[in-house]
Amino acid sequence: MKIIFLDIDGVLNHELFFKERSMTDRKNDLSPKENYYLSMIDENKVGLLNTLIENTSAKVVISSSWRKAHSLNDMRDLLKTKGLKG
Repeated sequence: MKIIFLDIDGVLNHELFFKERSMTDRKNDLSPKENYYLSMIDENKVGLLNTLIENTSAKVVISSSWRKAHSLNDMRDLLKTKGLKG
């Protein structure tokens, strides 16, 4: 079985991603909490992850510190909302 150990910070978001977002957008994303976390994930990087999953049939294990702030179901919902298919 192939496994992808997924970190969120630096993988599904990155410095350029944050620089491209305006401060106004970031302030508006602070409420509610779910929208804030959704705004922290780059959909383009999720697309690349989907391609990797499709090409390798790998399973994803969340190794990010985000798993401490969110339940497994919350992480699934969050990533699914951003387009993750795996």
